[in-house]
Amino acid sequence: MLNLDARSVSIGDSDFLENILGSNGGVLNPIYIFGAGSATRNLLPFLNQYHVPVIAILDNGSPEVRQLFGIQVVQPTESIYKSATKVVVLVKNNREEILGQLIGFGFIAQNIIFPRIEVLDYFTLIYQWYYPEKELDSRNKEIKASLALYADEQSRQLFLHRLGLFTQGLDYRNYLSFLKEFSYPILNYHPCIESPENYFYFNNEIIKNDYKLFIDLGGHDGESTRQFLKRSNAEVDQIYIAEPDSSYYLKLVKEFSHYKENITIIRKAAWSSSTTLKFEQNGPQSTIRESGTSTVSTFTVDSLGLRGKYGLIKMDIEGAEMNALVGCAKTLCENHFDLVISAYHKKDDFITLTNYLSSLQIRYRYYLRHFGTKIYETCIIAKRF
Repeated sequence: MLNLDARSVSIGDSDFLENILGSNGGVLNPIYIFGAGSATRNLLPFLNQYHVPVIAILDNGSPEVRQLFGIQVVQPTESIYKSATKVVVLVKNNREEILGQLIGFGFIAQNIIFPRIEVLDYFTLIYQWYYPEKELDSRNKEIKASLALYADEQSRQLFLHRLGLFTQGLDYRNYLSFLKEFSYPILNYHPCIESPENYFYFNNEIIKNDYKLFIDLGGHDGESTRQFLKRSNAEVDQIYIAEPDSSYYLKLVKEFSHYKENITIIRKAAWSSSTTLKFEQNGPQSTIRESGTSTVSTFTVDSLGLRGKYGLIKMDIEGAEMNALVGCAKTLCENHFDLVISAYHKKDDFITLTNYLSSLQIRYRYYLRHFGTKIYETCIIAKRF
């Protein structure tokens, strides 16, 4: 078993109820929740875990969803008001309007709870990254194998702390401690760095910036490529930028058109095979998803036919990182490529991605670093030796 005690807190010590309900626990009176969106859907399992009685979920939208986790969803009216009952507002927008609406229905202002946005962001993310104890037990061997691959103590402690955050630790203080300990120190002095993840891909103690070839998977608005070119101390032979989102693709073409000979922009998504998939176009969060309303063509890095090259591959592709790695396995074996991979889009990424790369039997040293001021931006760096 992994010892996560130092990196998490028990349910009894958690500040979850304090932050979400304005309560320190004890006997919990029935409450209303306002909002039937994703925040409520994600938090209800944890409210149930704490035995919080919810009378009903109030929502101004259409009554298509009539129940969530067995709790009735109703439109707020004067008839639902109960004296001295708390209503917890689990939405981020239009809060002043909601406050006025609820006061108009008879709720007392001091009983209308608005969790802070940053706190709400954190606790609603727990749902997608949560590890029940049974899952930890069943995957103990796999998790330990991944932990053992990381090359330095900083990586191993970051691994354990991140895992602890989403195991027992429903505690915002623990999250702030994580950021203080593991975010790059420069962020404490220069918190206004624009796009810190893109900056730290190439400004850290592991990456050398002497690469002759750069593959930018998830080109977005070109910031990664701009930072690479700014930091590079070598004459770059070739850059490939892959960006399937049509609006960002056009921006990339416009910006880098004067590099025609050595920058190739690919309007496809990196994947494990060349195919067509459902795609959800959503700006920086555009992603391959079965429920997507459009389609996207995919390609493999192996299809570029690279051999004997020295370069760097960056991946930030909204959960498609494992598929992209499968699609570049031959390239990694036949070239000298280092990797910088976003490892937070799926809860298992910082575990499964290193285990997969290790199975290729390429001589890599693995590092885990946190390149942001929030829970996102945990990245794997694989350095070939």
